[in-house]
Amino acid sequence: MTRGPQYTPERKRELMRQAAILWASGKTYKEISETIGVPDGTLVYWRKGCPDDWKPFYEEAVRLVGEPKHRRHYKVAPEVVEEAARMHAAGKTFKEIGEHFGVTKNCVEVWKCVHREVWEAAWLEAFHRYEAPPPKPAQRPSDPSKPARTLWSLQKMMFAHRANIRRQTTRKHYRYAINCFGKFLGRAANEADLNDDTMVAWMQSLIAKTEDKENPRSIDTMRSYVERVRALWRFLNDRGEVPTRPTFSLPPLPEPVPIALDESQIHRLFEAALCRPGLVDGIPARYWWPALFGFAFCTSERRGAIFALRWEWVDLQTKSVSIPAIVRKGGLKNATYRLWDEVCWLLSRIVEPRRELVFPWPHSDATYYHRYGRILIDAQIPNTRKHKTHSLRVTHNTWTRVMTGEHSPLLMHADKATSERHYEDRRFTVREPVKLPIPWQITAAPPVRQPVTAPEPKRPSIAAETDAMAWL
Repeated sequence: MTRGPQYTPERKRELMRQAAILWASGKTYKEISETIGVPDGTLVYWRKGCPDDWKPFYEEAVRLVGEPKHRRHYKVAPEVVEEAARMHAAGKTFKEIGEHFGVTKNCVEVWKCVHREVWEAAWLEAFHRYEAPPPKPAQRPSDPSKPARTLWSLQKMMFAHRANIRRQTTRKHYRYAINCFGKFLGRAANEADLNDDTMVAWMQSLIAKTEDKENPRSIDTMRSYVERVRALWRFLNDRGEVPTRPTFSLPPLPEPVPIALDESQIHRLFEAALCRPGLVDGIPARYWWPALFGFAFCTSERRGAIFALRWEWVDLQTKSVSIPAIVRKGGLKNATYRLWDEVCWLLSRIVEPRRELVFPWPHSDATYYHRYGRILIDAQIPNTRKHKTHSLRVTHNTWTRVMTGEHSPLLMHADKATSERHYEDRRFTVREPVKLPIPWQITAAPPVRQPVTAPEPKRPSIAAETDAMAWL
């Protein structure tokens, strides 16, 4: 596949060397393109599609000009994100922040989205809602002579004592919840805010957002935020750090509605994936996406474990794959799957270039879901969160239930009720009820019967009467 204009090998090496120096200096693709006269798409292809050729030039450029203090997009250092968040809390715009760091305005917005927990925590520490002098610091509930500690500092103490909180994703969601609580308060939340009245007021404000018609929030997200802060509160009470304990209750969750794809939808999904242009970390996208969908549909594995899958765990000769528990949800159960012949063929097309991960993804999660949504739109499937990767897992279990009458054993649920509640689309498996008589249906009126008159008796003939009299 050709990318942009063709260059001689000597000219290409020289241009790549110049581009690497400019990239290490903090220049954007557009600035590099204007400087050396190479299209943006060619620069992207050199950096991501030819890593073996690009890496030596970039390492040499770093030795010459030094490593930039920031990395673009999701590779930026946490210190840079915190400094940018404090500048934004002080009233600076994204454009002014980008000029300070030598990046574009869009790049700063990506920092805020990808590193949301770091950005919001630094923003809350530097933000003041009122122009008046800040109020006196809150005192510790258990010891009024000492200032109250922030919930995030206490959360780190809980992480150190709770061995079941291991995954970075779980810790990130705890910080999302604490930051959301701080946004409601207008400052960084501390242990003095752990009381029923404040928590109930925060919960009611979140419930009001779920009823917003223009931008509704999920009730699941609202419950998860409050539940995480409540879990921290209970932990602090068990340790004697906080004298009170939560007594409020959370609103009930609605019944989940899992969505499975029917046969025509999943055919269109694969057809749309086969038409994707471009590369994914050097792999043609028209091969990468079908292999991802096929593996997910065959094994019913989750997205996190699929993206962590390594080639050393896959054996295309024996058509099997073994995924260790450390990369799976919960980190307790290993998974071994038998692969279909068609899935092995899809995986064989993405073996090259050689790498450790089977499905590398060099972009952010937001980019993954955005491109997934483009595939759904091309396939004429609703672009909603219930039709993304999780729907393939639901489809696998639903079709297995329709064909065999049992839930898929690959889900590895200890309770069948979990498979039925969260991974079975009842539209496909519900039994047709017995049709009862329809009392309101108007039947055709019976035909009107005409009255039948009895025929007049015939008078016997004279001969018959003579014979009857003779017999008597």
